[in-house]
Amino acid sequence: MTMQLKIYTLGAFTVQRNGETIPDKQWGTHRAKSLLKLLLCAYGLPLTKDQISECLWSDAPPKSAQRDLYTAVSDLRKLLEPGLRKPADSSFILSTDSGYRFNRESPHVLDTQLFETALNTARSHLDTGALESAIT
Repeated sequence: MTMQLKIYTLGAFTVQRNGETIPDKQWGTHRAKSLLKLLLCAYGLPLTKDQISECLWSDAPPKSAQRDLYTAVSDLRKLLEPGLRKPADSSFILSTDSGYRFNRESPHVLDTQLFETALNTARSHLDTGALESAIT
C-alpha cells in the first residue's frame, strides 16, 4: 500500500500518514523529526551526511554523530512507511551518493507548497488588476 503524507510546517509541525496524525510519542527521541524538518528545509535537494550531522549533532563526536544519523534515517523511514521491507526502499527519504534528500515526487502534500501556490496565484491576479480575485 502506498503511503500518503500530509506535512504541516506552518504553525505546529504535524505529519499525517494516510490521514492519521503521527503521535508525538512515535517520534521517539525526536531525532527523526529533526531530520525530517532539516530535509524539508532543503526540499528535494541533497544534504551531505556531514551537513546533516553538523546541523543536528554539532556537539557530538564524529562517530557518535554518524551513528545518530544512521539511526535517525532508519527510524524516520520506518515511521513514515511502516511495514517497509527494506528501509532503503523508502519513497520519501532517498539516499544520495553522499547523504540524503526528501523525495519531491513522493506522494505527499506540504503546506508550504500549497501556500506558495496560493500566493503566486494571488500575485498574478494583482498583476493583472483583478484585485477581488487576488483575495478569494
